[in-house]
Amino acid sequence: MFDKTTIKNPRGHPKEFEAIITQKSRNFVDREFVFAAINNFFNQSDRGYFTIIGDPGIGKSAILAHYVSQNPGVVYYNVEIPGKNRVEEFLTTICTQLIEIAQHQGSKTCIEHLGSARWNRSRNNLTSNFSDSTTENSGFLSLLLQQISDRLQPKQRLIITIDGCDRIDINNQPRGSNIFYLPRYLPEKVYFILSRRPFLTDKSGLLIETPAQSLDLSNFPEQNRADIQKYIKCYLNSPNINHQLLTQISQDETNFLYVREILAAINEDIYPPNLQLYYQNHLEKMNLATSKQ
Repeated sequence: MFDKTTIKNPRGHPKEFEAIITQKSRNFVDREFVFAAINNFFNQSDRGYFTIIGDPGIGKSAILAHYVSQNPGVVYYNVEIPGKNRVEEFLTTICTQLIEIAQHQGSKTCIEHLGSARWNRSRNNLTSNFSDSTTENSGFLSLLLQQISDRLQPKQRLIITIDGCDRIDINNQPRGSNIFYLPRYLPEKVYFILSRRPFLTDKSGLLIETPAQSLDLSNFPEQNRADIQKYIKCYLNSPNINHQLLTQISQDETNFLYVREILAAINEDIYPPNLQLYYQNHLEKMNLATSKQ
């Protein structure tokens, strides 16, 4: 699945994301139908947004983490890390990585457009005093994307992944603006891969005029179930496991989180604590969202 056309990311991913990528991609199994859909979209469109949609626990984060681990040049952002759900943090983090890529390409003009923002080379990061013009909309982000696009080789791509778009705090953005001020238009060879839970409506939080495609994992029950079965076979070696129970789980279940936690605790006569905490937090968020309507 390694994509040799992905542009090199000389800076790599920020440390706060590396642990997530490693954790989420551990013991990863298959999901080839998702990667095939992504590659088909790339081959059929010269730019665009690809969105993976799925219920909690079905494996969206693991899919993106594995994709990034196999393609180190892909730029990665995770909304679910505390403090990362605000647009200012997103633009600062993403633009930091994009500036490194632009400089690696030999571009210098992007730095000149920072205005009152300062590039702190000793810290290898953007300082916190970004000018308002840099983080108040997608203007500077679009500038960086265009400059990188202009220097891409014929078969190269710039790919940016954002995991957990349903968790973005949109309260500090103007009504009707794109989530994280994502660009309405994309330059050639620039792609975003997003993941999110299903929305109550058809709205994605994006107003875009560029190729776009979504893949809802719930529309692939047979493939999800087959991957669950492979997961159980690959990572289950205990002779004390109730195989009849596992056979039933593999036939009925398509939620990776549930299966992972059940496997971890199946020899103990307890309800998996991580699973209990996960669903408790999920229920609280659902109740909070309902109370705001």
